[in-house]
Amino acid sequence: MRRLVAVMLVMVVYDEKEGKNAAFYTSTNLKDWTEQSHLPGYFECTDLIKLPVDGDANNPRWVVYAADARYAVGQFDGTKFTPEHESKYQVHFGAYYAAQTFDNSSDGRRIQIGWVQVRAPGPYNQHFSFPHCLTLHKTGDGIRMFAAPIKEIETLRSKTNKAEPQKLVAGKPVDLPVGSDLLDIRLTVEVGNAGNIELNIPGETIKYDVQGRMLDVPMQMSEVGRRVKGYQGAPLTPVDGIIKLQVLVDRSLVEVAGNDGRVYITSTGPGRKMDVAKISVTATGGDAKLVEFEAHELNSIWK
Repeated sequence: MRRLVAVMLVMVVYDEKEGKNAAFYTSTNLKDWTEQSHLPGYFECTDLIKLPVDGDANNPRWVVYAADARYAVGQFDGTKFTPEHESKYQVHFGAYYAAQTFDNSSDGRRIQIGWVQVRAPGPYNQHFSFPHCLTLHKTGDGIRMFAAPIKEIETLRSKTNKAEPQKLVAGKPVDLPVGSDLLDIRLTVEVGNAGNIELNIPGETIKYDVQGRMLDVPMQMSEVGRRVKGYQGAPLTPVDGIIKLQVLVDRSLVEVAGNDGRVYITSTGPGRKMDVAKISVTATGGDAKLVEFEAHELNSIWK
């Protein structure tokens, strides 16, 4: 004898019923949907995902995430989402919008790709971000979502360049020779009494303000119909006096993951091939210590 088991399916969509909301619907047949609840303050491209905290499958949380890259952590009982905190959090910064995640990966990871809203030369406009993995972690501020580039990017490496750990004397850059403008850079610095840490990459400079605890990445911004240079900042607190950056450098975009994905900034690239002989890191306003400085030259994904 066969037994039929009814499976409840859940869908979350944007609606404007009594304001902007994430609306939760359920169905048992994918045809007929019943409205169950609303979560105010969310809009298009809404996503509902379940993640373990610090990898513990027995301690999961649900996350509601919308197009503006703001999210909430909480509980979901199948019909209603209940946030565990006031307001919303943010891990993505910069030209990042309308992200979506892939479900049912073979190893259980939750992979996300965002829409990078920047101008680009050529017959098309705007891009996808690098794929990155979403995780939940306990922090001093509570449970937060992290976003870190997927490990498969390492398969594109063609050559690795490394600098020795050393003191970063104020105003004296440490150079690292490179032979490509397509890079996966890993930088770890003990900030010491430096005022700023500056990483010079093809065409631009990424800055970390030690006192302000702010990571600043160059950004092309619109101003009355023209393009001007500015910076996109994201708060980043050193862990045990150390900051870690992973910087993915492409010709169309630059993405920076700070402290293993505690913040993730998406920005513009130079938009053209660059002749690059070196990159460098510099401390200003005081000394710091260089713990790790690597640049992995990358092959194109196109065959």
